[in-house]
Amino acid sequence: MTNGAIWRIRISLSLVFILAAAYTAAAGWVVEYDSGNTTYLTPAGLKDVSGEDGTVTLFDSQSRKLTMLRQDSKVYWQGSVKEFCGAMKQLLPQTGGGPAKPKVTISPDGMDTVAGTSVRKYRVMAAGQLHREVWVAETRDFAQAAELMDRFSGELRGCLPAMSIEEMVDGDPAYMKMASRGWVMREVNYMSGKAVNTTTVVSIREQDVPASEFKVPAGYRRVNSLMEMWM
Repeated sequence: MTNGAIWRIRISLSLVFILAAAYTAAAGWVVEYDSGNTTYLTPAGLKDVSGEDGTVTLFDSQSRKLTMLRQDSKVYWQGSVKEFCGAMKQLLPQTGGGPAKPKVTISPDGMDTVAGTSVRKYRVMAAGQLHREVWVAETRDFAQAAELMDRFSGELRGCLPAMSIEEMVDGDPAYMKMASRGWVMREVNYMSGKAVNTTTVVSIREQDVPASEFKVPAGYRRVNSLMEMWM
């Protein structure tokens, strides 16, 4: 498995953390991003489809099973949170420890509109430097994460070491509290004072999401390890 593939898995699971913090009791939501990613969210589970390579991440909120699918080679891996963490620890480079955890501070920075939705802008500082700007839709009817989702995200964050400042910020209690206030509609990440990438929601809509969206399609072959996914 390449470092890029490992990075995509970690990004997908970071998205699951954010969605768990913004869990809604509505019938379902479909969120589309300018990156091409599409996310489906219902009380039954989460689904994220990568716009880059079509890799699909599924989470079943009842069984707490994670499923990773590759649509190009029609293979998938499935396991518990514990099994996923064990597999990822084997794949991640053994660096002997990541960077020091920065002090994270968050401050509101006015109101704006993204994709026709009213949002509140926040500035996220890490170690005294601008790390990220975030626009959150606090006016939408998003509830706090269900207890099961809270346990899932906490367990997964606890078993995977943060490999970068970005992941440390994502897991910081202050950042999680901000994200739980609604839906993150736009993010601008900074490095050395310069914007390096932007992710924006282009569409967010409430709709019924069929149970079939969270099933492994017919004709896919199950593999025994995440390594086999990218062989």
